[in-house]
Amino acid sequence: LTVGPLDDDNRRQFKLPPGMRNGVIVENIDDDSRAARSGLQLGDVILEVGRKPIAGVADFEKRYSEARNRLLLLVYRGGGTLFLVLPNK
Repeated sequence: LTVGPLDDDNRRQFKLPPGMRNGVIVENIDDDSRAARSGLQLGDVILEVGRKPIAGVADFEKRYSEARNRLLLLVYRGGGTLFLVLPNK
């Protein structure tokens, strides 16, 4: 799983709303990874981890590394949001 910032290039490439500023975008995902099996997809925007908003990549990485077993993610996809559970270990 590789996440990136919500910069202008990523907003344009993944056709995201111009006002979307917080969160991280899934830039790359291995088809056989835990992240893919949890339902994450290329172009998803992770808005929250553990019901706490994500400001950017460093914020996501910190929360991911601190998680014990799994992460509850709020994800923006295709104009709507959904919750996904990502196993951490």
